[in-house]
Amino acid sequence: MSVRTFLAFVICLLPGVVVAEQQLVLVTASECPATEISTLEVRKAYLGIGVELHGYPVRAFRFSGDETIVQLFFQNIVAMSEKSYERRMLSMALKYGRPRPIEFESVNELVAALRGRKCSIGYMWREDATSFSELRVLKILWHRN
Repeated sequence: MSVRTFLAFVICLLPGVVVAEQQLVLVTASECPATEISTLEVRKAYLGIGVELHGYPVRAFRFSGDETIVQLFFQNIVAMSEKSYERRMLSMALKYGRPRPIEFESVNELVAALRGRKCSIGYMWREDATSFSELRVLKILWHRN
């Protein structure tokens, strides 16, 4: 459990404390011409199925530096268990030679990868995304009030 997740949990237990809304968002580089992407296209991209945004092939990047985000990825983005997802990705690699999404442990590494490939997608907390001017939010994937 990350420090951020732990603190959010502890704060929620304190009576009379109002917690700001927490959002998991899908981001892309700000120079990508796309302004939206469907939930189905996001899921396809993370399952290794080809998706394009404005003529650019989408490369999906995963963020694995926060356990809460990892759980939300399986529940809300791909809608399957980790075991089922791993089997699916192995099957896609063996049958079709499709690479699995690259995983990043730090937000800075993820942002660098997103900047390096036009119209690639990744996900992170909104508060992290807003601290990088080179990113644009495409979609809110999950939120908690």
